[in-house]
Amino acid sequence: TMVFDKRLHSYTQTNDSVRGKTKKKEVYRDYLQSLVGVAILFVLFLEALEDTRIIITLSVIVLYAAGNYFYLHRKNIIGDFLWSFERDGTPLGIGSIWFAAGILLAFAIINSIDILYIVLFVLVIGDSAATIVGVNFKTRPLFYNKRKSIGGFLALFISSAIFGYFVIGYLGIAYALVGAIVESATQYPLDDNYIIPLALTALSVAI
Repeated sequence: TMVFDKRLHSYTQTNDSVRGKTKKKEVYRDYLQSLVGVAILFVLFLEALEDTRIIITLSVIVLYAAGNYFYLHRKNIIGDFLWSFERDGTPLGIGSIWFAAGILLAFAIINSIDILYIVLFVLVIGDSAATIVGVNFKTRPLFYNKRKSIGGFLALFISSAIFGYFVIGYLGIAYALVGAIVESATQYPLDDNYIIPLALTALSVAI
């Protein structure tokens, strides 16, 4: 539905076209994404995998319902707060929908908690680090995607490689490299919040 529905296609295109135009908002969005990711990692650390799958699925359903409500009822304290994170001209939660879909995909297929740790870290910490470094430090753009920078690529790769090596050794570095390449290359009509877990899930299946 996210890929082929014309209305969502249009929303995703708008979301991609205005990405990065408001630097402060991009950084705040990634801080929020990091907090959500840390919470998911914490739940995964405390609970069994099957219990975490149930918690994540129910949480996504609740967040979808809340997103729909505050999309229609914007003029209140919570609605104003949530909309303050959204990019200009885009509907509430379009990026979050891709993010939730990617998380659900990874949890549905991957049965190794260690690999899930790495996928989550790349998606929520590494990706956020790429944005924060890319926004605040001017480095050369990547030759295959002028909208992404070498600094952002290295921020994602180095942070994720260190974490991945700590969790599963040298194979963790391979996951970090794939994540960095996918994040830096992904463009409309796809979203890196979905393509990163998709690519890393495919890598886990292949290995």
